[in-house]
Amino acid sequence: MRYFDESLSIRGGVIGALVAILTGCGGTGIQAPATVTQSTTTDVRPNRAGSWMLPEAKKESLLYVSLSRVESNGDDIYVFSYPQGKLVGALSLTQYYPRGLCTDRKGHLFVTTWGNSTGTNSVVYEYVHGGTQPIATLSDPGLGNDCAIDPKTGNLAVANWFGHLGSFDHGSVAVYHGARGTAIPYYDSNIYWYEWCVYDTSGNLYVDGYNEGGSYPLAELPSGSGSFVNLTLDDESIDAQSLQWYGGNLVIGGWEWTTHQATEQVYEVQLSGSEGTIVRTTTISTHTRARKRNANYGEYILRGQTLIGVGFNDPQVHLWDFPEGGFPTKSLEAHNAYPAYGVAVSIAPSH
Repeated sequence: MRYFDESLSIRGGVIGALVAILTGCGGTGIQAPATVTQSTTTDVRPNRAGSWMLPEAKKESLLYVSLSRVESNGDDIYVFSYPQGKLVGALSLTQYYPRGLCTDRKGHLFVTTWGNSTGTNSVVYEYVHGGTQPIATLSDPGLGNDCAIDPKTGNLAVANWFGHLGSFDHGSVAVYHGARGTAIPYYDSNIYWYEWCVYDTSGNLYVDGYNEGGSYPLAELPSGSGSFVNLTLDDESIDAQSLQWYGGNLVIGGWEWTTHQATEQVYEVQLSGSEGTIVRTTTISTHTRARKRNANYGEYILRGQTLIGVGFNDPQVHLWDFPEGGFPTKSLEAHNAYPAYGVAVSIAPSH
């Protein structure tokens, strides 16, 4: 995700760009040709504001999609059956701005937020699978952009972009033991603002972000350690973005500064010590308009051999075959003018 117009200085433009995110415009998607499988999601929402969920949602696997802008009492997170793609619910946070999403083994959804319209605080919400009201709220020491669950311990990690809204305060990685209580913040000497995070199967945590020097570093917090190890890639031109763990390798969504780009690259990286080697590059495309230079860059996740992501600053979420890439096998419309941002899949408890 990028918040900066190139005409803005890093220190002078962050707040104005951040305001633009919270109040900015979205894009309008173009329908794909008939040769590409598309989802036709019937708008079945009740005629009322606030959170809602169809009764059958609790028995189905669910795909949650957060939006990069909220409306007052509007739909902040859309919920689709997975992989069918039927719209089965929506969550309205009403007070906080939703960002990244993640789920645990129980199917609980965690929602990171970016403060609210009147204050500087942020929280992390927890919902049960198919639930419409949070069962827990955690105080976040920063503005949460993404989250991840440690499969070994159940710890929750939150990548905080800023320390608090309205400042240039150093971000952090906040770790909640067992996804409860007060977070312990961790800092990397090479990352000033933190964007994305993921755990591997051994409980090692990987994060990326942005530093004041204009680069986009990558780091690892080894399991049981309190200190980060800075990682380097064999291709230093890649701006590391959304992170996933897949088949023993780190999968990185790459950002490229191209004004009218119609494709994205996803890199599979093999790690050895503090060095990463790109072993495969997957190119993905959509049939929507090409992403503009200052578009929000959103989240990609992997479920089996399906890559799920929000694509090119449009209100759709797309499903691609991985590692084949190419055009989506399915695209789901969020029935909203604002770009989608975070994605997470919650497996039905009976599965």
